[in-house]
Amino acid sequence: MRSKIVALFFISAIISISTLSGCLEIREAYIEDVYLKDWSSIAKNETSEFFGLGKWITREYAYKDNEFPAFLCITTVKTLLLMSEKDLEKMAFEDFLKDLGKQGVMVDKNSIEKGSRKMGLGHVTDYIICNGSVSKEFEKLNLLGTKVKVFFNLRDKPMEFKTNETVKILAEVWNCKESGVSVICLGVAQITNHGLIFVYKNTTAWREMVGDPYGTFRDPFSGEKIYSNSGLVYNVICHSK
Repeated sequence: MRSKIVALFFISAIISISTLSGCLEIREAYIEDVYLKDWSSIAKNETSEFFGLGKWITREYAYKDNEFPAFLCITTVKTLLLMSEKDLEKMAFEDFLKDLGKQGVMVDKNSIEKGSRKMGLGHVTDYIICNGSVSKEFEKLNLLGTKVKVFFNLRDKPMEFKTNETVKILAEVWNCKESGVSVICLGVAQITNHGLIFVYKNTTAWREMVGDPYGTFRDPFSGEKIYSNSGLVYNVICHSK
């Protein structure tokens, strides 16, 4: 009798979980084509965890200039309860930077700047921006030639960054209560390119990603924070306008 009760309880639990997982319809965050310009959507990945009680959709965007590569991943997370700000920040700020370090992108911790801003749809986000470099030593250890392939959600197409170059890094997160999802935006842009004689610098992709003319969220003359209504992340759509 006891074994039957346990079996019935187990079956009921499975049915309940399956029912709840079916309720987790996810509204995917994305960037409208009008803002992409020299960017393109290269992949879309969807995963679920624990009987579907957690769902993730990641859209991956890449910059079209191979001399100054850049990528941006926008991940939409749907769980029974919205993720806490602490968990979001740990995932985006700590885990992401550690993951980059394991793959050869060294983060300049002294350059990390944290802040918040209001997005196009009205959400207030938390973000970090910082500088990094693609390690020459990583190239030697892994026999990767002159480029380091960075995998971060880019399962279909890894981004290749040249070694000994400088990159800019963005991680930005927020909760969208209207859609009941959490949004995580992670981006890396290479801003230097060493030639035979000169070092060329191009911050176009980075500036388009973060959406201000200086790419720093800060006016270099007054030191005041500035946020414009342009930029890929600023215009992410996560609920109906």
